[in-house]
Amino acid sequence: MQRRNFSKLLGLGVIGLTHVTEAAPGVIMRRRVTSSEKKEWAREHLRGLGSLVMPTFSPDFTSLDEEGVRHDVRHRIRQGFCSTMVSATGATAEQRRRMMEIVRDEVRDRMLISVIVGGAADSAIASLQNAAKMGCTHALLTLPESLRPDTEEQVYAHYRKVIDATSLPILLYGSPVASLRRFHPSGIPINVFDRLADHPSVVGMKLTHSMPAALAYELCERFVGSVAHGAGQPGSVSYPRPPLPAHPVEQPVDLGRGPVS
Repeated sequence: MQRRNFSKLLGLGVIGLTHVTEAAPGVIMRRRVTSSEKKEWAREHLRGLGSLVMPTFSPDFTSLDEEGVRHDVRHRIRQGFCSTMVSATGATAEQRRRMMEIVRDEVRDRMLISVIVGGAADSAIASLQNAAKMGCTHALLTLPESLRPDTEEQVYAHYRKVIDATSLPILLYGSPVASLRRFHPSGIPINVFDRLADHPSVVGMKLTHSMPAALAYELCERFVGSVAHGAGQPGSVSYPRPPLPAHPVEQPVDLGRGPVS
């Protein structure tokens, strides 16, 4: 991929990175696992923009505003998102369970549903098992901030323990972790992700917002052809797709509060 073309792809807003299947002239690339049932599923279905849905609470914050959550999900469907990620920040365990039920009920197979999973390995595995039972189609896996590995092999072992225990397709999260800066100045375990990209269940990566373009370029070149790449902005994650068709809503709407001028 030429840097000129890469900069055109980045743009200034929400970013969508297209698949690159050939190395740049003169670049020798090792053979990669570029296809599996889950990777093919991702190439077919993770195309476009993915949204984020968060809890809406009652005025006294003691319960979910269920109609508010349903409104948010319907709005995302109207806007043509391919997926919504449930992030139940601030909710209790019971509220998270109920929120997932509401999202699933509203979606009714009209878009994909994902969830953010992190924490210790056993906790992450339990969360992924529950997500699969609740109807999630894939998951974003984060690394616990409390992890203090001495080697990259320990980081890899953590990811493998979690990924091998789930049937869900997995997105890696390209977000800095302070304790990993000893392995790469960005704090992103790039060498570990390079190995995980060959795993048949690893289908993509979310590049965190506020990421330097040079780092995004390095990540894309390292994992070319093995996983889908998307760049995150607050409330959305983008997946590779051809040019978008006409917007399904005639005029942009800002979260149901009226037309955006």
